[in-house]
Amino acid sequence: MDAPPTKLGDPVVRKLGIVAAVLSLTLIAACGDDEKDRDLNLDKSASSSPSETSSESSDVPANLPAGMTQPSAPETQTKTLASAKEFTGFALQLVQYGFAARDVSVAREIVADWSKCKSCKSDAEVTRQQIEEGIAYIPNRLPTAEQVYVMDQSPDRYSLVTTFKMPAGKKINDAGRKLGPKTPTPGSFEADLRWSQGDKSWLLEDYRLTYGG
Repeated sequence: MDAPPTKLGDPVVRKLGIVAAVLSLTLIAACGDDEKDRDLNLDKSASSSPSETSSESSDVPANLPAGMTQPSAPETQTKTLASAKEFTGFALQLVQYGFAARDVSVAREIVADWSKCKSCKSDAEVTRQQIEEGIAYIPNRLPTAEQVYVMDQSPDRYSLVTTFKMPAGKKINDAGRKLGPKTPTPGSFEADLRWSQGDKSWLLEDYRLTYGG
């Protein structure tokens, strides 16, 4: 014989209703905590340390060409012009990689003081807008430094400028759809460098990127 239907007023039903209500409140509270955590992560200031999560690296696309990886700094650096020139070429590639990945915070490791780097903060805002718009500009490969010239120098410091040619690429959206081509463009990269005696390496104080011409 089948069991009789359970009525809403039965003790079993009341107990199940209480358990469901408790579970619902727990889930709501947990979601609230997640929202707070996300807000905190998005509100990281530009002066946060490289290890902290920031809005600049919150949505890195997976559409980079095969073989395009984050450039590595020269293993051995010295307080010489030759070393400063090599570092400038590396800094150019690292900055361009940050543009392609929409993660300019990758340059923090070589920036002397992020809060004083005007181009760093400006480019962080540009990439933040691209993330919001869901678009990215991706070259087929990273540019390489061509001729490097000394603009200014003083003890422990160099201002160097290198010419380069930005390779062809594409403009894509977050779904990977190609929105248009990017033609090769000549450019120049001016870097203000400071030697760090403690780190035994060059640091980037600021930079200026120019395209065209």
